[in-house]
This record gives sequence, structure tokens and C-alpha cells, in this order.
Amino acid sequence: MRLYHGTVSTGAENIIKNGIRLERGKPKVDFGQGFYTTTSLNFAKNTAMNKARKTNSYNNQIYVEPYVLVFEYNERKAKEICNILNF
Repeated sequence: MRLYHGTVSTGAENIIKNGIRLERGKPKVDFGQGFYTTTSLNFAKNTAMNKARKTNSYNNQIYVEPYVLVFEYNERKAKEICNILNF
């Protein structure tokens, strides 16, 4: 299954370089701290654009671009190594 993660350029570079770090997620979000993905490319694109717009409006010193990371997900393997919340 293909999953998407909408983020900004700095976040994407960090994930590509260091991997997914669950502790880097914001603690007060919908379902708690974690790494959020979606099966909808359009939702991930909108999330990335909103994050970039918000980041750029708050921070005049650094400009970020919206990014969508794509993951191939194997549910059987993933259940062996982490807790998964599906909706």
C-alpha cells in the first residue's frame, strides 16, 4: 500500500537523512504524538501546502517548500515492530 506524508522541505530533508523519529512529532495533535500518513495524495499535498504557508508566514528568515513523502507500507511487517492506529 502506498502512503503519503505532507510536510515542508526542512522536515522532508530531516526524515530522509535521519529516518522517522516519532518523538519529533507534536504532542498535542488529533490522535497524539506520532507520524501521520494518509492514502490520499491530495490530502497530503494540501497538508504540505498549509504547513509551508504557515511556516513561511511565521518565520521570515527561512523559506520552506511543501513536500510530500511517499512510502510503500507493508502492514504485516509494520505490526511486528510498532503500534498502528488505522481509520
